[in-house]
Amino acid sequence: MLKVTLDAFGRLDILINNAGGSTIAGIAELTDEAIERVMRTNYWGPYLLIRRAWPIMQRQAYGRILNVSSSATLGIGSIAPYASAKAALIGLTAEAAIEGQQHGIVVNAIFPAGYTRLAAKSQEDARRWMEVSFPPALVAQAVAFFVSRSMTVSGEIFSVGGGRVSRIALCNNDGYFNRQLTPELVGEHFDEIRDLRDAKPVGSSREENERYMRWLPWTGGRIGTF
Repeated sequence: MLKVTLDAFGRLDILINNAGGSTIAGIAELTDEAIERVMRTNYWGPYLLIRRAWPIMQRQAYGRILNVSSSATLGIGSIAPYASAKAALIGLTAEAAIEGQQHGIVVNAIFPAGYTRLAAKSQEDARRWMEVSFPPALVAQAVAFFVSRSMTVSGEIFSVGGGRVSRIALCNNDGYFNRQLTPELVGEHFDEIRDLRDAKPVGSSREENERYMRWLPWTGGRIGTF
């Protein structure tokens, strides 16, 4: 694939990992082979393509990569391999975005909502709603921007469908802190721990670690990647 692209255009500027597919069954009902097949399509394929495209984009000092994940990451029911693979893409997106900063490579992910062959197999009411409300062309409009030179934000997730575009992010609150923590204290303060009214997005592992420093000050030298 990459050779054909380079032979035709001389460059590789954009990679969109869009291949996907799922098997519907309970967690304990699928064979190992069926699980692996879903993981290979939805996760290993994108990873291996990024791995092979990366040196080319590095040499160019430019690249735009978009991973097509799914709101299934948040849970639907009966598609555990698919949800797991699409969640793995989010971790890959975050890692690649950090590594790509010094090379001009921007990497993001989307949760698309579009009427596809998979959506056409949905229950009839859901199928009609998807067909009328979510033409794939409206997803493509946002995708065209996300892989353009104008897109300089990296490592983020966007929900796209039906004309709506929004950011999705992991977030956390200050929670509850006690150096003498016990199971009982966790239970007593559980509402406080779960309260997200003042939550803020967490953009990286480093940001999460830095939040601990409010209570546990850094005692080393210069803070590197950790």
